[in-house]
Amino acid sequence: MRRLFVMLALLLDALWPLSSISAQCPENPLSNPGFEGEWYAGSLAGTGVSSYIARDWLPWAVLGDPDQEEPGYNHEPEYKILQRSVLQDGWYRVYAGERAQAFFSMFSTHTAGFYQRVAVPEGAEIRFSIWVQIYTGQEDLSVDGRYPISDLVQPLSEPTRAVRGPGDYRVSVGIDPFGGTPAGFGEPIPLDIVWSDPVLDVETRGQDSAGQAIDEWVRLEVTTVAQADHVTVYTRGQPTYRTRHNDSYWDEACLQVASASPETSAATFQPVNSASIAVLGSSTALPPTPRPTATPSPAVLQAPSTTPRPPITPLVPARATTGAYPGPLLPTGTPTSRVVPTLRTAEAAPALRVSTPVATQPEVRRRSKVGLALLYALNIGAIAAVLWWIWRRPRI
Repeated sequence: MRRLFVMLALLLDALWPLSSISAQCPENPLSNPGFEGEWYAGSLAGTGVSSYIARDWLPWAVLGDPDQEEPGYNHEPEYKILQRSVLQDGWYRVYAGERAQAFFSMFSTHTAGFYQRVAVPEGAEIRFSIWVQIYTGQEDLSVDGRYPISDLVQPLSEPTRAVRGPGDYRVSVGIDPFGGTPAGFGEPIPLDIVWSDPVLDVETRGQDSAGQAIDEWVRLEVTTVAQADHVTVYTRGQPTYRTRHNDSYWDEACLQVASASPETSAATFQPVNSASIAVLGSSTALPPTPRPTATPSPAVLQAPSTTPRPPITPLVPARATTGAYPGPLLPTGTPTSRVVPTLRTAEAAPALRVSTPVATQPEVRRRSKVGLALLYALNIGAIAAVLWWIWRRPRI
């Protein structure tokens, strides 16, 4: 009997986070928002043959960087579906439920993500949020061999980043209020996308209930007003440096459409309360986490263009059963920015630094060629000294 109660408790503990999160985003118009459904081969949407993407979502990426002479910048990432029951650290890599979407690149950078186009009432205020975890760095670090953590030690000089340090990985989310999408994988994304401010990898380091370091799950959020009868929601990952690990894991997407109060005519959203979401597989409820208000800054948000726009063909995402890519849609627009990040943590977590956006692309810093030349010269000198010492040794 006792064993039966233990099994039931474990089952409820596994199911509780999924049911709690779903309840916090009622009437979510996104398809497959928790990535729990089927998935398809990314090659159907134009990616490499090793990628797999959750049904009803499509990948996008910027391929290549004309400002960089060395290879590996804006490399095509690999997309994967993570399964909690299959991975040893599945409880750590999947935020809720059984599956999550991930993309990554090794020893290279990427500017990429995935998107979905959704029908909404024109003129409605739209809020898009999703949970994300970053894993980055040169070294393979882990906590007691149970789960990996990012190498966040900032190097003292550029050449040493080949040994230590993070990729300076930034994550953000966006909404195209006109419902625009890229013409295909690797094609430019619309300029009308309203982006959240990026959150940097070092801003997501936290501690679990035992005081052990963890890479926190962070909820990204962006709000805008629909300028057409469809909007398109986007995720974005952007590491700056070509480190060994540049990974991001995404779960539990939520799209909310504001309803107007008859008395005030003010737009209001159903709350998304992170307090009821389990931490790293624990069934302990979190204390409420205050969030910044959703009032947009006039200096950040721009008025939508009034230029007449061509009609946009409705999108039907590719599925594994169809064997066909859904086809091109029309790109459009000009970017703006905004964010409301929230940490998923059991105790007091370090406060997130919300950076002021200066550009939609992070600054790409070049590696010092002089430093690398000095490093190579020192290595060659050391090798020559060892060979000379061996040659001069008295022979017995």
